[in-house]
Amino acid sequence: MITEFQGKGVMITGGAGGIGRALSARLLALGARVAVLDVPGALERAVEGASRHACDVADAADAARAVAEAAAALGRVHVLVNNAGVILRSLPTAEIPLDAWDWVMGINFRGVVNVTHAALPLIRAHGEAGHVVNIGSISGFIIADDRNTAAYAASKFAVTAYTEALAKDLRGGPVGVSLIAPAAVATEIYPTSAGLRPGGMSGTVDATPADTSTGLPPEAVADAVIGAMASPRFLTLTHPVTRDWIAERTRRLLAGEAV
Repeated sequence: MITEFQGKGVMITGGAGGIGRALSARLLALGARVAVLDVPGALERAVEGASRHACDVADAADAARAVAEAAAALGRVHVLVNNAGVILRSLPTAEIPLDAWDWVMGINFRGVVNVTHAALPLIRAHGEAGHVVNIGSISGFIIADDRNTAAYAASKFAVTAYTEALAKDLRGGPVGVSLIAPAAVATEIYPTSAGLRPGGMSGTVDATPADTSTGLPPEAVADAVIGAMASPRFLTLTHPVTRDWIAERTRRLLAGEAV
């Protein structure tokens, strides 16, 4: 657990916007040294005071390069926050083109694996308290009925499983692991995702994205992340109502129903 951030080195993927930007600002105010890893076009929006490092999290070699560069800027690395992600509203599940699956899974899931693989040895090397925080989603526990987000949900279910396995591997040691599972957050994830989508990717996106403007402020999620690092709890649900959603899904699963 980490309760004091003064002088701590923190890496945040997707740190130039939304939850990542809000978290960068919070941690800098607490005295942390922050390195933002994000796509080149986004880095200009990173909070002043954070070091900025271009990174394609879906590319293992590029992720390793960016982590090494960020580590050099930070000195010791204490915290990794895997926040980078994209969303895709698409055709029905069986009709989603394979390149769309590759794109979403590559960033949302493999990106977490790639960056953690490169950064965790650095966090463990100095023997001080450290933490890995993965920003998952309530979509990593339930499938929404009102939109076609199968690829996104699959990627977040994978993040849930990976994070839980990592927590079991590291329990009892100096490095904690937390999973944050928000529902709607007031970020620009839909237009940002549309701008990042490869030009040659098959057209699958609903032209009318979900309205996230009424979602939880990203600052509230940032505060939840900071609280999670100071707590032994593995899972943080930022929206209280989602506890009921998970309970209902579990009830239906145990009853043998399609959920």
